Amino acid sequence: PADFKERMWEKLFRAITAIHKKVAISESREELYRAVEDLCMHKCGEWLYKRLTAMCREHIFALVDGLVGKTSDQFFFLSTIDAMWSEHCEQMVTLRNIFLYLDRNFAPPSIDDEANKSTENDQTYTFIEDLDKQQAITEIARLLDGSEITNQALKLAREMRKRSHSTTAN
Repeated sequence: PADFKERMWEKLFRAITAIHKKVAISESREELYRAVEDLCMHKCGEWLYKRLTAMCREHIFALVDGLVGKTSDQFFFLSTIDAMWSEHCEQMVTLRNIFLYLDRNFAPPSIDDEANKSTENDQTYTFIEDLDKQQAITEIARLLDGSEITNQALKLAREMRKRSHSTTAN
């Protein structure tokens, strides 16, 4: 059908939006998985990948924008980030399950083979590690308007860092 892509995307769009809003999805996960599979089989993998990543990126930016100026309490700020991160990880697991066919059968245009994927992931991880060690505390302090970081906030930041490393290692 002429409107195949749009109908499938509308179904997936509603599901992604529901997941981000933490409300029930109207279609079954199997039906959503089949929609992803059908789009990929009709050579729409790149198109779908771009739309999915754009929606996730917009969602993350909206969450971050919602934090700006929310509080000057360091512990509350970091607790909010920690809760957001946990929710984000849960949402991404749900999305990964729905988009598993895309994940397994489509490589983004800039990545041609497994060797390149591995190299890119290693470079990203190394970059994050470098940033983590030197800039994390600076960035947290900047976000907290340069105020003195309390021991309680620093302890929470360390716990978040440990959980983040265990999440990215999986």
